[in-house]
Amino acid sequence: MTKATLQRLFSKTIWRGWLETLRQWEQAMDYDEVDLLESRVRKLEQQVSELRSKVGQA
Repeated sequence: MTKATLQRLFSKTIWRGWLETLRQWEQAMDYDEVDLLESRVRKLEQQVSELRSKVGQA
């Protein structure tokens, strides 16, 4: 095998490993928790913008 062939095989193997890892993460992810975290982040962003506007007015 040439060096290029070995590199292609290696990169394909690495890519397949990453894809499998991503699939496992997706299956393990609890989407309700993600939605909850996203809503908390939005609330915090809103509070930050409100505080910034108050500081700007002071």
